[in-house]
Amino acid sequence: MAVCWPLSFLPFPLKGEGVAKRRKGAPLVNLRARYLRRNMTEAERLLWKMLRRKQFDGFRFRRQHPIGPYIADFFCPAAKLIVELDGGQHAEEEHVLRDRVRTSWLRSRGCRVLRIWNNELTQNPEDVREAIYAALASPLPVLRTTFPQKGKAGRSLMSNTKLNSHGV
Repeated sequence: MAVCWPLSFLPFPLKGEGVAKRRKGAPLVNLRARYLRRNMTEAERLLWKMLRRKQFDGFRFRRQHPIGPYIADFFCPAAKLIVELDGGQHAEEEHVLRDRVRTSWLRSRGCRVLRIWNNELTQNPEDVREAIYAALASPLPVLRTTFPQKGKAGRSLMSNTKLNSHGV
């Protein structure tokens, strides 16, 4: 018989933050995401009302979506846009550094991250809506991929290649 542990034993450094390790069965990050979907903050509920049911020009958002070791508050797969809601604790130096590492990791995977303060959302929901529209309308970033160079050092691959009449 399998033992089902309550989620309260899981290490939760911050709501919506942290790195998870894989356990038997479902990965821990998936269990954490499920827990966060069931226990949303007031600000998350308010933003979810705006984002759900394709209200942004047909863009679909997922809430508390695992991406690698992280859980994005809201994620639009089509636009590769992550909307993160930040409470007051994110202004503390330790959290600012952690957020920078997290954001750079997500950007390295081709995602764009839009950070919104909880009080911004509650005081100016229309401004937040416009910021999300603008982020969705902006083009996706181009990832620069470095390919291994063949041939002589310092010379590009194409400069050494001659094309035949078939373009090969």
